[in-house]
Amino acid sequence: MAAIIQTEGLTKHFGSHHAVDRLSIEVNPGEIYGFLGLNGAGKTTTIRMLLGMIRPNSGSAYLFGRRVDAGSHKLWAEVGYMVETPYSYPELTVRENLEIIRRLRGIPDRSAIDSIIDRLQLTAYRDRKAGTLSLGNGQRLGLAKAMLHHPQVLILDEPTNGLDPAGIVEVRELLRELAADQGVTIFISSHILGEVSRLTSRIGIVHQGKLLQETDVKDLHPLLRRSLRVETRDPASARSRLTQAGYVVQQNAEGTLRLQEERAVTNPDYISKLLVYADMPPTLIQVEEEDLEHYFLRVIGSEGGVRP
Repeated sequence: MAAIIQTEGLTKHFGSHHAVDRLSIEVNPGEIYGFLGLNGAGKTTTIRMLLGMIRPNSGSAYLFGRRVDAGSHKLWAEVGYMVETPYSYPELTVRENLEIIRRLRGIPDRSAIDSIIDRLQLTAYRDRKAGTLSLGNGQRLGLAKAMLHHPQVLILDEPTNGLDPAGIVEVRELLRELAADQGVTIFISSHILGEVSRLTSRIGIVHQGKLLQETDVKDLHPLLRRSLRVETRDPASARSRLTQAGYVVQQNAEGTLRLQEERAVTNPDYISKLLVYADMPPTLIQVEEEDLEHYFLRVIGSEGGVRP
C-alpha cells in the first residue's frame, strides 16, 4: 500500500535552532494519523513543509507519491488544510469568506457553501462577520474552508483548539466519518494525546524536532504503567511496614502511598493483608493505570525519550 503522505529525513533549521530533525513518517490511505508534541516541538513547521509553504534544508516531503516543491500546483486540488490560527477576512461574513474559497478552488456548485455551513454547525453565523466569531467558531470556519472542495487529504493543525466539549465531539465524529465512509486521509497535529487517541488509528510523538515514537493506538494501553494506590490512617507507619517487606513505596504530600512493582500491582490482597496484620488496615486500595497524558509526558521526558 503506497503512502499518501510521506517524509524522508525532513529537516528544517532556523539559524542554530533545529525545528525539524531528520523526520521520516508515512501515512496510509484512509488513515487518521495523530502528530503529537508540545508547542514548539516542530509540528507546524512540518506541516508547512508538507504543504510547500517553506522549503526544507534537507530531506523531502511527498503527497500521493509526488514530491512537494514550488511547482506542485496540481497537488492542492486534492488537499485541504488548516495551519495554526485559521485565516479569514474579518470584515466579510462567514458565507462571503467561503464564497471566496469556492471561487479560488473553481468549485461550480454554489450549494457547496450551504452544505459545509450546515455540516460545521455554522448556520446561525452564516451572515456574521468572521472577525466577530468566537475562537471555536473561527476554528469551524477554518475547517469549512479546508473541506469545501471535498479533498482526499486533510492536513489540520490543532483542529479542535477553542472548541467546547460538544464541538470537539462533533468534529471528531465528522473526521471519523470522512475517513471511514469517504476514504479521506487525515493528518492531525495536536498536543493533547487523550483527545487525539480517541480519533486516530496511529500516532507519532515528536519532541524537539525528532520523532520519538510511532504507535498504533490499539497498542497504546499495554504501554501504560500501572500502580497500586494505598491510603491508610497512618501512612508513615504503613510505608515503613511495606518497606520492611521489601517494597519500594512512594508517598505524596497528601499521604497517599503508591507501589509500582508488578508483584504489588498483581497482588493487592497480599498488600492489604500485610497492613491488616500490622494493625494498619488500608482505607483505600486500588490498582490505577497511567492516563494517556501522563504517558505522553513520560515519553517526552527530560532526556527526550521514555523515562525508565
